[in-house]
Amino acid sequence: MREVASGTPLISVAAVALDTETTGLDVETARVIQIGAVKIRHGELLLEKNFDQSVDPKIPIPPASSAVHHITDEHVRGAPEFSEAAGRLAEFCGSAIIIGHNIGFDLAVLKHENHRNGLDWLRPRTLDTLLLTRIVNPVLPDFSLDTIASWLGITIEGRHTGLGDALATGRIFVELIPKLRQQGVNSLAEAEGAMRAFADAYARQAEIGWVAPAQADVGTAPVRRALARIDSFPYRHRVRDV
Repeated sequence: MREVASGTPLISVAAVALDTETTGLDVETARVIQIGAVKIRHGELLLEKNFDQSVDPKIPIPPASSAVHHITDEHVRGAPEFSEAAGRLAEFCGSAIIIGHNIGFDLAVLKHENHRNGLDWLRPRTLDTLLLTRIVNPVLPDFSLDTIASWLGITIEGRHTGLGDALATGRIFVELIPKLRQQGVNSLAEAEGAMRAFADAYARQAEIGWVAPAQADVGTAPVRRALARIDSFPYRHRVRDV
């Protein structure tokens, strides 16, 4: 895999916005039931270059999860199993930078799914729209996908679907690029460094009690709440370090 140069301007980064829908919150046991992705080139969302894949988890989807994303056993019956879907996703993404909202959750689930299916796992290089938004507008009331989209004037179509949330995430990233530039964050490496600094500082504040419990919730949707505490690991390491 050809690594993207750290000095690449964000506007020039070849990226894929990604979202997964799952059977639950526990990253060790959750199964992927839907994957959505869309390519981003030169600061534009390529709507025709999208990936929309249902996945048969081979276990019943809990009603509590279906209540959030409205995906039931019937919707995934006859869909490919994860091992097949993972191959298709890898081909679609190639060496692109992965963009996600609270991307640590998706990465953790994908890692366990790959291992469960006897597949190799290499953590991709990523950017997180949740952290990037916190950098440019830290005073938003929360940092859910809905709130950030509303702030940026983005309409989310197909909320809590893989492709719908991936499209929203991609649009958010595109809108954040000029706002990050105003903060002096121009390149891929600068974005990674800004996320790393923010994640480390925020984790330290939470640990010593400077951040109240309500503030420590990063404001993601209920299905992500179990992962609300920011883990700076993805921003301290690259694929070769994992």
